[in-house]
Amino acid sequence: MERALETMTRRGRAILAGCCVLALGVSVALGQRAPSSRSIRFGDIVLSGFETAELEIGKRAQASGPSTVVDVVDPDQTTTAQLRAMKVTAYLTKDAKARGAEGSVGRVERITADGKVQFRAARRLPDGKSNQTVNASGTRADYDRVKKYLTLTGPVTFTAEQPSQGRAGTDTVVGKAASGAYDEGKRILFLFGDVEATVTTPDTPPEGSTITGDEVKIEMAVDPYRVTIANPSLKGAVNIRVKVPEKPDQPDSSRR
Repeated sequence: MERALETMTRRGRAILAGCCVLALGVSVALGQRAPSSRSIRFGDIVLSGFETAELEIGKRAQASGPSTVVDVVDPDQTTTAQLRAMKVTAYLTKDAKARGAEGSVGRVERITADGKVQFRAARRLPDGKSNQTVNASGTRADYDRVKKYLTLTGPVTFTAEQPSQGRAGTDTVVGKAASGAYDEGKRILFLFGDVEATVTTPDTPPEGSTITGDEVKIEMAVDPYRVTIANPSLKGAVNIRVKVPEKPDQPDSSRR
């Protein structure tokens, strides 16, 4: 019984010491394997699925493990994003005004991710009802939340989809590139190096229009998408396919 009480006392002291370290703002390492349900709220993001984590209170958080996830919701509630990677590092803003009122946990201004990066974002469109979704993968990502700008090191794969404005159907773009970037605020996708993309709209047949080039810029805030291509290597090609209108039914001449 005495041994059990002594063990509990030691554990209590250890927990108290840990709490003191956190209160002092010292870097804390959580080295034990954590179940996927465990999470850390750091500023205005949530880290989960990690195996190890290191916190520098008020400055930086880093989480590692093959199932590490960071979930982000913007203050205006119009955009949600999620990053999955082997390692994720988040940095709190240095701007005192951006930290919010007294008692605020602060705002994360930048997130980096390394190793098998997967990015997914959903942004509410101006109609307030529908969403644009973007999915991308790469080996490294840098997500600037202030500028709403994502940079991906490749090889990169990507998919973007949104409802067509004023028409039935959807506008989609699917493809790959050596690297890429996504301007979330302006809804512009930039692709660099060996770009291969397929754009599908209600005006194209199901197989869509194909684009290859050295650099491709796809503006998704306009309908239909506006595509700009740069081909310094002269290897690029564009194959625009337009849906052929169906012919009206012709009367049966045999009945004449």
